[in-house]
Amino acid sequence: MRRHRTTFVGLVAVAATSLLLAFMFFAAGCGGDETTTTAAPTETTAPPTTSSETTAPPTTTAELTKLTLYTPLPVPTIAMMMPFVAAGAGFFAEEGLEVEIISSDSSTFEVAQLSSGKGDAGLIVAGSAIGAFAQAQPLIAVWEMITHPVFDLITPDGGPIMSMADLKGKQIGVEEAQSGEIPVLKADLRAAGVDIDKGDAQLVPLGDDYAPILPKLESGEIAAMSSSYNSLVQLIAQGYTYRSLLPPVDPETAYPEVPLVVHKDLYQNNPQAVVGLARAMSKALVFAKANPDAALAIMKEAFPPEHEDPAFTRKYMDRAIFMSWPVSDDLPFGQMSLSGAQALVDVLVDPSSPSGLEKSFDVSPYFTIDLIDQINDFDRAAVEKQAAESTLTYP
Repeated sequence: MRRHRTTFVGLVAVAATSLLLAFMFFAAGCGGDETTTTAAPTETTAPPTTSSETTAPPTTTAELTKLTLYTPLPVPTIAMMMPFVAAGAGFFAEEGLEVEIISSDSSTFEVAQLSSGKGDAGLIVAGSAIGAFAQAQPLIAVWEMITHPVFDLITPDGGPIMSMADLKGKQIGVEEAQSGEIPVLKADLRAAGVDIDKGDAQLVPLGDDYAPILPKLESGEIAAMSSSYNSLVQLIAQGYTYRSLLPPVDPETAYPEVPLVVHKDLYQNNPQAVVGLARAMSKALVFAKANPDAALAIMKEAFPPEHEDPAFTRKYMDRAIFMSWPVSDDLPFGQMSLSGAQALVDVLVDPSSPSGLEKSFDVSPYFTIDLIDQINDFDRAAVEKQAAESTLTYP
């Protein structure tokens, strides 16, 4: 059964120095009490166009419901494109919302803000969200942004390692020894008959600079590498080919990744606002897939330093769309597995670890799929038409 990873990780070196901040990825449970927040453009901030037309459809004159949405990254990077495209393309306004998007330093900060009533919603790394749920914070996950594994276990394409079972007796590279990926990686390997805790294989921390890592992979010094989403974007952009050792995603049992978490007061008192928030981001994903360059134009307006290399950012956008698109055409946007969420809780139980859970708990009060049908109740063809007719150009 395919299990999803639960964390993104730190800074990745990229070709252009100006892209560095865009790759400060999620670290579940990391970050202090302070943050440098970035207020992102909302639906009232239109990106440049090539004519007097805009991408956004006409909006209603009715009063908009104001919401605050946090993201777990310090800048409006392409990995977080869904809320920014939803704003720039007018989908939040279309849903009767005025959304302030705040880029934060970590999911830990997001949890603290939402739990104290200083915000309405956040895209929160699952490990941090579950930590908050374990403390009975008044939060609930309603929709999933990421549908594919944030961490992949890769080996050179054409190499001798064909499955995780082949890793017995081998060294496996990881980016960080204590990162939130490790409990899940161990569980995946154990399911394949490779028990790290019994010495069946060794995890070797190697960081996220792939210049020295790739020769180790190619030579067989390490048999596989647990690689984060942002690292894989870098490798894909360089044309590197690899084999994934992870089985296909099973949506029935997949762990949550980066769910949309809202305060329970909002969920109980204004569920339509919650629906509109997630629906607008689902529309943004459809828009981006139909016209990636228009979505990139919006993201360039949000964070210009990331867009010095259009060839790279186009590959990055393609990967971001892939990471959030449903794993099969018959699945709705944002679907979550409740059994997967419960299984993740059980994997994260480790009283001996500072970031581990003391004990398991019932996740049913904290994850819901009750709004998924309403969230997906929109005209996909109309969104695709809007994207096709957009006058936005890139770069």
